[in-house]
Formats: sequence, structure tokens, C-alpha cells
Amino acid sequence: MLTRLGDYNYATYTEICHRDGVSPDFKIDSAIVESFERTLNQYLDTYAPGKTDLKRYVLSISLYLTFIVKRPLHPPGTPFFGDLHVIQKGESYYCSGKKRFIRDPSSLCRYCVCKSL
Repeated sequence: MLTRLGDYNYATYTEICHRDGVSPDFKIDSAIVESFERTLNQYLDTYAPGKTDLKRYVLSISLYLTFIVKRPLHPPGTPFFGDLHVIQKGESYYCSGKKRFIRDPSSLCRYCVCKSL
């Protein structure tokens, strides 16, 4: 799982680096972005304390995936938390864990583009 997630994040990082910019033809609610950042920062403070560079890397990739290109934070096809997984059908993404974690205040599921499976 971690290798696949690392590859997914690095591919996303490379994609960001090769972009010419972001088309300003859409709006992002700053309150939602701030809430997302707080939630992700709390998670990273717990599981990667003191890793400032890692935190910046993960935050940048996560914001890009969630708000710019609207893709899931977990790579499609990768199982996580045991039997949970994200799948892609056409242009839509589905997660078998969304119903389970959506109400958890420390979860990013409420921001995720995935639909429940």
C-alpha cells in the first residue's frame, strides 16, 4: 500500500511541477480549504511529528488532488485499512470506506471526491 501511495503521490507531484498553471475558471471555498488543512495537519502532527518537509509535500499534493483535479487521495485499485478500497468507473471514483469514515472528525473523507460504494 505505502509503495503504491508513494508512487501515486510522486506522480501527482511531477504532474504539478509540469503544469503551466491552473485555469481560474472555478472557485474554491476558502473555508473548506482551511478546514481540510487543519484536519490534515492534525493527522500529520500525530503520525509524522516534526517532519515539516513531508508535511508541506503531502499537504500540497492533497490540496491539488482534492480541489484542483478532483481525484481521490488514495490511488484507485489499492486496498487500504484491510478490505477497503477505491475504484474508478469511467470518470467517477468510489470508495468502500466512505460510509464508515465520513463522520469521523479526523477523516478527510468529507472532502474526498469519491462516492460511497
